[in-house]
Amino acid sequence: MSTHTVDDEVDSLEPDNNQKILSTKLSRALKTTGMAAKSGIRHLNYLKNKTLTSSANVEKKAQLKLDHEAEIGRILFSGLSQMRGTALKASQLLSLEADLLPEGIRKELAKSCYQVPPINRALIRKMFIQELGKEPSKVFDKFEPQACAAASLGQVHKASITLPETGEQQTVAVKIQYPGIGESIDSDLKMLSFILNSLSKTTSHVPNKHVLETTLDEIERCLKDEINYEQEAENTRWFAHNLNVAGVRIPKVYNAFSTQRVICTEFLEGLHVEEWLSTNPTQAQRNRAGQIIFNIFTHGAFELNALHADPHMGNYLFLANGDIGLIDFGCVKKLDKAFTENMGHLVSAILNKNQPQVFESYKQLRILSQDMEYDRYINHVYPILGPLQDWMSTPYAPTRKDINGNTLSGPTESNYYDFSQLPPPPTDMNRANHKTAMESLYSLTRDQLYFDRSYFGVYQLLRKMKAVVDTSNKWIKASK
Repeated sequence: MSTHTVDDEVDSLEPDNNQKILSTKLSRALKTTGMAAKSGIRHLNYLKNKTLTSSANVEKKAQLKLDHEAEIGRILFSGLSQMRGTALKASQLLSLEADLLPEGIRKELAKSCYQVPPINRALIRKMFIQELGKEPSKVFDKFEPQACAAASLGQVHKASITLPETGEQQTVAVKIQYPGIGESIDSDLKMLSFILNSLSKTTSHVPNKHVLETTLDEIERCLKDEINYEQEAENTRWFAHNLNVAGVRIPKVYNAFSTQRVICTEFLEGLHVEEWLSTNPTQAQRNRAGQIIFNIFTHGAFELNALHADPHMGNYLFLANGDIGLIDFGCVKKLDKAFTENMGHLVSAILNKNQPQVFESYKQLRILSQDMEYDRYINHVYPILGPLQDWMSTPYAPTRKDINGNTLSGPTESNYYDFSQLPPPPTDMNRANHKTAMESLYSLTRDQLYFDRSYFGVYQLLRKMKAVVDTSNKWIKASK
């Protein structure tokens, strides 16, 4: 048994090939307690330094705050990287919540999208033998033992196979699930609730209890779907057949090498967004990639009534020819058609500043109760939700500009928006307003939660890319 301390374990996490995964309830509970304790110590140090810093030194205080947020984020990412599963998946989702967590913490948690250390090779080999009856070298023509990507539920290895129909060599991506993930979901959710509530003591920018419980419930549902790689394979094939968007590449699934905990797909050679941006793509390249990503969301949500519902940035690959590779279909949400129609009506009504229609759409979506009166909505709810409504609809507002920003004089069906101009979502809700908003909310449906997550995730990605995108579509329209 190891004799090192929990505190040492947090500090010693290294991204090497011998990375261990914490699989027992005790080790995972100790890790959670250690993260909470270490976050608390860092917060006390921050408060002391903040007090000692002159009130006139605004810049130093701001830097102290950013440094503190980043430190808390590093502690969380370090520990969650070893816990994997539910805990790390939550960090991916929380990294997208621009209106819930400070920027410093979100930046560190965003590493969970595609910067997770791989685990011990022996564990992967054992899992592979359990699933396919042979070690990787006996199944594939070539198998690289060094993982090329590691995420919350599994890691990906590059390999090659001989296609039986052509005899040609095909490079493939083999995703292998971490051991013990399925068994840890329930206990992880309890521990995750504990660590997030502990985090609330170190920053005021965290979800309230109601939102937190709803989010954790959806994470549980999502995880139980995602650990079934046979379902992921089916989702991948379905989207490849139905997502009719130019410039999208969805990898082919190879059934002969896939099981419930191993999935083998075509390997797409591409860069993640941070890597791609570091190559200094031209504005035209940013615009083309951004347009494809925007079209994936709108066509999926409104035409197919289905979402690639895990929209973190690691699931988009930027290919050399300008196409976008869309990967990881473990979390897919089929939406009710009436819901997507009502969402189109809602955003259109917001865009047209038609608050009576917005009010009715909120009721149709069950965001507001059926017995709420319009006067209460206008006087108490709208002042709170108005800024968020404006933010949501801004990219769809008529600009009458072309992709280069030139003003158009004649009729046009295009509506280009520069996402580099989109501000972060509004977050300046005071305690009284927050209470009023929570009392007014009737419910948050599963469809609404997944739609919002995907909607905001795509917005955040397009902002990062500084893409100019044609947002015109047949589902969200401004009045003529």
